[in-house]
Amino acid sequence: MIKPSNAVRGFIFDMDGTLIDSKLDFEAIRQDMQLPNGLPILETMESMENERRTECEQILLRHEQQGVSDATVFPNVVKTLASIEQLQLPMAIVTRNRKDFANEMLKLIPVTFDIIIGRDDGPIKPDPWAPLQICEQWGIQPSEAVMIGDFVFDIQSGNTAGCFTVLYTQGRDHCEIRGSEEANWIMDDFAQLHMRLDDWTQ
Repeated sequence: MIKPSNAVRGFIFDMDGTLIDSKLDFEAIRQDMQLPNGLPILETMESMENERRTECEQILLRHEQQGVSDATVFPNVVKTLASIEQLQLPMAIVTRNRKDFANEMLKLIPVTFDIIIGRDDGPIKPDPWAPLQICEQWGIQPSEAVMIGDFVFDIQSGNTAGCFTVLYTQGRDHCEIRGSEEANWIMDDFAQLHMRLDDWTQ
């Protein structure tokens, strides 16, 4: 059975697409911004001139506000995170969303997140800055943390930091998901993680 090499002492989660389904349509966002399909939105906006960037920021803001209204929690997330909390292990969020929107959506999950890092706090994924900062604050080695996300940027960020990485597929064919070949483990449902908590944390 694939498992972390060290006993897990902390869990780092992506939010949108992993814990929360905001139903954001990224291709629709790109279309509204008149960007080519597949182009990374935040990185592309960084390189824009001021007026064009402001226009795209407003488009993104409108979509993200709708995402907050539409947000739901993926199956078995609450049960699994409640069990992690009962084990007295810290949990953190690393998201490319705005932190204020993240805080609002995370109210749907009745657990405590020790650290929430949004895109305004520092370098965004796939940069490893956030998981490294979290592990430092927790006083643990990155190899003692699990980083879970639904996209290649989550996996690359965690791998570069030295965390054990988990790709959450939402039940999709993992062969079609970018990052699946780079993840240490792939899960289709949070129930699979719940079943492994005792083994991974001892």
